Amino acid sequence: MSAEGAKRSKGPSGAAARWFGLVGVIAAAAALALVPVSVDPEAALSNPGAAYYTAELRAFLAASVALLVAVAGMVVFDGRPLRLPVLLPVLALLGVSALSALFSERPAHSLYGDRGEGLLSVAAGVLLFYALARGLASRSRLRVFLAAAVTTAALVSVYGIAENYGFEPVSGWGNVPFADLGRSSATIGNSLTLSGYLTLSMGAAAALWMGAGTRLRRLVWLLALALIGACWIYAESRGALLGAALALPLVLLAARRRMGTLHPLAVPVAVLVAAMAVAVAASAAFGFSTLSLRFCAVLVAYLAFVGAFAWLLERGRSRLALLLPLILLVCAGAALAVAPGGLASSFGVSRGASGDGGDISMQTRLYIWRDTVPMILDRPLLGHGPDNFRAPSRPYISDDLRALIEDGRGEVRGLDRAHNHLLQVAATTGILGLAAYLWLLVSYFRNAYRRGGWVLAALSGAVLAYVLQLQTAFPSVATDVAFWGVLGASVAVMRLRDAEDAEPEEETEILPSREGPAATPDAETVVGSRRSRRRRVTGVGRGELPVAAAVVVLLVAIAVPTFLQQRERAAEFERVEIAASVQQAAQRYERIGRASGDYPEAGVYTSENPIPNARGRPAFRPSQGITITTELTPEGGFVMEGRSTSLAGTFTSTYDSPRRPAATTQDN
Repeated sequence: MSAEGAKRSKGPSGAAARWFGLVGVIAAAAALALVPVSVDPEAALSNPGAAYYTAELRAFLAASVALLVAVAGMVVFDGRPLRLPVLLPVLALLGVSALSALFSERPAHSLYGDRGEGLLSVAAGVLLFYALARGLASRSRLRVFLAAAVTTAALVSVYGIAENYGFEPVSGWGNVPFADLGRSSATIGNSLTLSGYLTLSMGAAAALWMGAGTRLRRLVWLLALALIGACWIYAESRGALLGAALALPLVLLAARRRMGTLHPLAVPVAVLVAAMAVAVAASAAFGFSTLSLRFCAVLVAYLAFVGAFAWLLERGRSRLALLLPLILLVCAGAALAVAPGGLASSFGVSRGASGDGGDISMQTRLYIWRDTVPMILDRPLLGHGPDNFRAPSRPYISDDLRALIEDGRGEVRGLDRAHNHLLQVAATTGILGLAAYLWLLVSYFRNAYRRGGWVLAALSGAVLAYVLQLQTAFPSVATDVAFWGVLGASVAVMRLRDAEDAEPEEETEILPSREGPAATPDAETVVGSRRSRRRRVTGVGRGELPVAAAVVVLLVAIAVPTFLQQRERAAEFERVEIAASVQQAAQRYERIGRASGDYPEAGVYTSENPIPNARGRPAFRPSQGITITTELTPEGGFVMEGRSTSLAGTFTSTYDSPRRPAATTQDN
C-alpha cells in the first residue's frame, strides 16, 4: 500500500470513510436489485407504460437517500475525494443538466421528466456512480456487488424467457403491447429497454466469470450469462443486435492490441452466441417467437465471422482481419437491398409494414430524427430541459410523421423519445449537454483502454454495445441504474488496477493477469505458503454466492405477494371489463332492435366480427380477447353472454332481455 493510502486508511477518519463506503455499496446493490423489478400495481393494468418508470424512479430515489448520506460521508472523511477517473465529465454532465432544468420552459417538469429521467434521476445516477467508484475499495466488495447485479439480471431473464413461452407468473409485469408482438419485456416493461439492461448485465456476468477462481463459480456465472443471452434475444431488439455486432469486433481488436491475446474472451462469447442460437431455434420450432430459423443461421454465421476475425488477430494479421467487417457490411447491405421486407424480413422479425411495403418502425425513426433537428436549433445551448421532449416536440412534428403516429381517433400519440440518444441529449440538454455526454464516454473508454485488463474489457465492451444500441432506441430508469452502476464498478476496477500496478505482489482474483482469467489458485501470483495462497484466493469470493442466494430469496419474497396481489387486481379488472362490455353491447343491441323492430342475427361476435346495425355496418366492436355470444329466445328476447380469458382466469357476464322491443316511429 502506498504511503498516501496508508496514511488515509489509519485513524477515525479512514474508518469512517470505509464505513460510509460500505453503506454506499449496499445502497447501490439494493438499487440494482430492486429498480429492475419495480412496478406500480395500481397502474399496471390501466396504464402499463407509466406503471414501470414511476415505480422505478421511486425505488431509485429511495435508494439515493442512502447514497447521498454515504457520498457525503466519503467526501468529508476521505482524502482527496475528487481524484477519480471520469469524475470531471460526470460532474460536468450533472451541472449542465441542472442549468438546462433551471432555464427550461417547464423547470418543475424537468425534475422528473417525461419518463422519470429528469434532473433527479441524473443526480441519483451520479450519486450511484460516486458511491461505487469510492466504495468498492476491495476486490471482495466488487465481486459481491457484481454478483447482486448479475443475479437480479438472471432472474429477470428467467421471467423474460418464461414470458416468451406464454407464461407470465406475476400478472401485471410485462407490457401488453410488446407481448402482442411476441417480444419479451420481462419486469422492465419494454423490450427495447430490457435489451439495453441485459446488454450491460452481460458485461458484468462476463467480468465475474473472468475473475472466478473456482469451477463452481465459473459454472454459476456462465449459466447466468447464458440465461441473460437467451432473454436478450427474445426481446427482439434490432438496435441491440446491431450494437452488439458492431461492438464485439472493436472490443476484440482493442483487447488484442492491449493484452496481446484473445483466449479469455472465447468462452463467454461462445456461450452467449450458443445460448442465443439454441433459444431462437427452440422458440421458432415451437412457434412461440417471431424470430425465424433463418435468424438462428445468422447467429451461427456471425459466430463463424467472429472466430475468423479473432483467429486472424491472434496470428498478427490485423490488416487482413479488418477486411472481414468491411466484407460483412457489404454482404449485409446487399442482402438488405434485395430482401423484399428490408431489415425486418432479413432478420425474420416482424415490425409491421407501411403503405409502400417498407418497415414502418424504421420510417418512423427517420422522420423523428429529421424533425428533432429544428427542435435542437431553436434552443441550441441548454435545450428544452432534461427528459422534456413530449410537449416541446409537438410543434415540430411533420405531416409525414403525423400520419404514422396518429391513433384511430386522429390524435397524435405521445412522442417523448427521439429514438437516438445523441439527438435526445442535444434536444433536452443542448449542445453543452451533448458535449458533456461525449466527454464522459471518451474519458471512460480512454481510461479503460489505458489501464487494460479483462474485467475492464468486459465492462467497457458492454457499455460500448449499449451506447451503440441507444442510437436507434432510448434508455429508461432501469437502464440508467445499470449504466451508472457499470461505470462506477469500472472506475473502481481502474483504481484497483492502479493499486495493483503499484503493488504487483498483491494480484487479485477479480483482477486476473493479462494472460487470462484465474483458472486455479496456483495460477495466481500470490506470495506466501501454498495453504495461505489457497485460503487468500478462495476467500476472495466467499461471500459472492451467498449474496447471490440472498438476492434470489429477496426477489422471490417480493414476487410471491406481488403475484397474489396482482392476480386479484387483474381478476377484478377483468370482471369489471367484461361486465361493462356486455352491458354496452346489450344496450347497442336493444337500440338496433328498437330502431328496426327486430334484433340483429344471433351469433358470436369478436373484435374481428363486430355486431352489425340494420345497414350491416359495425355497431359495436368488442375489445380484443372478448367474445360475445347472442341467442334469441322463444319469447322474442335475447340472451347475451360475454367471455374473456386471460392470465388471471376465465370470466363471463350474462345479460337477459326477455321481450322483443316494439319498433319506434319518428314523426315528420
